[in-house]
Amino acid sequence: MTNHFPKSLQAAKWAMTLAVALASPMALAEPVAPSSAINPANLLSIVDTGTDNLLSILQTPDQGHVATITIAGNRNGGLREAPLSATDWFGPLTPGRIEQSGRAQTVSLAVFGNDNLFAVRQSGSMNIAQGRITGTSNQASVAQAGHGNRAVFSQTGQNNMIVISQSM
Repeated sequence: MTNHFPKSLQAAKWAMTLAVALASPMALAEPVAPSSAINPANLLSIVDTGTDNLLSILQTPDQGHVATITIAGNRNGGLREAPLSATDWFGPLTPGRIEQSGRAQTVSLAVFGNDNLFAVRQSGSMNIAQGRITGTSNQASVAQAGHGNRAVFSQTGQNNMIVISQSM
């Protein structure tokens, strides 16, 4: 297989893949929907085609979590400078951070644009969060606790804010 990416991009993608692989026992794979038969392996798929994007993902080991993150744009994810007013409504969540604990959590997030903030925290079991952010300076926060919660959202434009908190 021939790799057509510039060497600097190849090195950056390799370093990102290596850092994720060393952080916890995860497999890089295509996303799959959760089912009643929980696969104990955590699955992680990250596509980042921009620059200066900040993202951290924490998954409890071997609990069947799935995280699929696509970022096309610049300066998305977390904060880079002094805290913005967004940190007030993000509450205990950290912009740019995806946290999955419990069992069989699923996150699918696609971000297209620049300067967007997002965070997801899932605990309990079999919660699903799906989101699409398109534009500039949008902010999204999703917190799910309990069992079987589902959140789906879409933001298009600029300066949109959404906060979802579910507990069941």
